[in-house]
Amino acid sequence: MLDQGPEILRGKALVCAALLCKINRRWLPSLCNAKLLASVERLMKEKDPYVQQCMEALVQTIVGVIPGILESIATDIVNLTSAKRANTTGLGAAPLIGRGSARSSIPLFPVVLQLMNSPTFRTRVIDRPVLAHVASFLKRLETSSFQVSSGAKVLGINNCCKAMAGL
Repeated sequence: MLDQGPEILRGKALVCAALLCKINRRWLPSLCNAKLLASVERLMKEKDPYVQQCMEALVQTIVGVIPGILESIATDIVNLTSAKRANTTGLGAAPLIGRGSARSSIPLFPVVLQLMNSPTFRTRVIDRPVLAHVASFLKRLETSSFQVSSGAKVLGINNCCKAMAGL
């Protein structure tokens, strides 16, 4: 619909995507997996003012939710590393983060990386606070590892560095 539909439908699809992201940021991975970023890149060349306004609304909405996602990821990492420390001292088991834990924001980190790699979003997403968050994630992960979704992969500094190598 974003690539071949009439301008009015393309604009409405963009606004719909923006509203979904605004209502619940958990829509971001689904939208990114549905090739939204590639469509946005193509629509940057669109001359129709309505589509341009709708696309600008989508970009602003997505950029607006990134700080909240990063704050949530930082909180989750702190909770996981403190749970790991509690586990090593015998106080309890470290929780697994995955599909069963709907509150974890760590699975949204790949979306942030995708947005950092997108030509359209890069200049709006990457700034000092975002880089400070990513640096703090790496610093915290440098000394710890914990289990995350999809087969309980171990996420450590090496995996984060590999994921960020495309920046």
